[in-house]
Amino acid sequence: MKRRGFRPKIFDEKLRQRYTELIEAQYSPDLTAVQNFIQKNNIRFWLLDRSAFSPDYPIDKVGLQSFGSVTSRAVERLRTGTPLVLSELSESCSVVESKNIILLDARCILDAKNPVR
Repeated sequence: MKRRGFRPKIFDEKLRQRYTELIEAQYSPDLTAVQNFIQKNNIRFWLLDRSAFSPDYPIDKVGLQSFGSVTSRAVERLRTGTPLVLSELSESCSVVESKNIILLDARCILDAKNPVR
């Protein structure tokens, strides 16, 4: 008899790895790292919370604190004002915007020259 809600441990590990890579890419100052993540995961669009790059964005309080050092690096980058690729490209690569979200075209990110100096 199968247990309801049972997920194999391998599923949890893969999901955790993908979330870790997503957080690292979203808060990365390295264009190549972001482009590699897009290619590896066959991403076509990237949905962002409009306030995701604000220094007071609660990344370490929205259920992501369990991701440890990758979350800590993201928080530190936000607090120190490190230029981040997706933040820098959010205007030029935006295809849809609303009050709370921005949808970026991944092709635009792949074609971009390094926006972070």
